[in-house]
Amino acid sequence: MPDKLVIRNVSSRINRSETETTQSADPSTSSSPVDEEKQISDNRPLATTSDPMQKKQKTMITYAVTAALMLLLGTGTGYAVQKGMVVTDNTDNKLSSGEEIQAIAGDTVHVGDIFGSADEQAFKDNTEGYLEAGGVNGEGTHKLLRVGGDIKTVSLTSSVTDLSKLEGMEVRVWGQTNKSQTAGWFMDVGRIEILKTESTPPTE
Repeated sequence: MPDKLVIRNVSSRINRSETETTQSADPSTSSSPVDEEKQISDNRPLATTSDPMQKKQKTMITYAVTAALMLLLGTGTGYAVQKGMVVTDNTDNKLSSGEEIQAIAGDTVHVGDIFGSADEQAFKDNTEGYLEAGGVNGEGTHKLLRVGGDIKTVSLTSSVTDLSKLEGMEVRVWGQTNKSQTAGWFMDVGRIEILKTESTPPTE
């Protein structure tokens, strides 16, 4: 009987030892505290300040608008320069004598004054007559009355100078002939010279 009791005690101690070893190896039974807030924080997605795709799209739109504006401005300026209709810098807009000319007439105008472009060679077409307000059948802003009647009248417009300041004067104009719908001659004036500050329309 004593031997059986001793064997039973030893067996009980071995079982307890195995149980303790199993519990220590199982993390679910560990008594160490768990930082639940830290785990939640680690699993939470990081906040983003902006959407990269939206930012890229805005940048592309900005580039596209800028390029379109530059293209339009470049095309318009190039056409005007080709036609000799742009006075880009008054300091370079000089006659062969060295005299500077203005693009637009001031309050006082004298015979011989020239307005617009200083380069008369830039325009292949020129004529002279009496400058009057109003186009021909709605075409143009002004008309140039010449000897020979209505058939000789020239419809005028200008993208360089202000013709309204020279109304009622006899002038010589240089410019680019445009396609006309109603007038016999339709000119875009790039240069104008004052021949008479006080004049009357031709009677013929």
